[in-house]
Amino acid sequence: MLFLTLLWLFPEPRAVYGPEGARLARTVDVPVPPITGPGAEGALSDPSAKLPT
Repeated sequence: MLFLTLLWLFPEPRAVYGPEGARLARTVDVPVPPITGPGAEGALSDPSAKLPT
């Protein structure tokens, strides 16, 4: 119940729920920032950087 209350107070962006949408929580229509940092998949922000092995 606490989780649903916190989702109501601090809604998640619509994009995190996928095409089916949220079921029990309200959402907001905001852009989702890309995931960056160590361990993030995809292109690196600095092409000369190396991922830790």
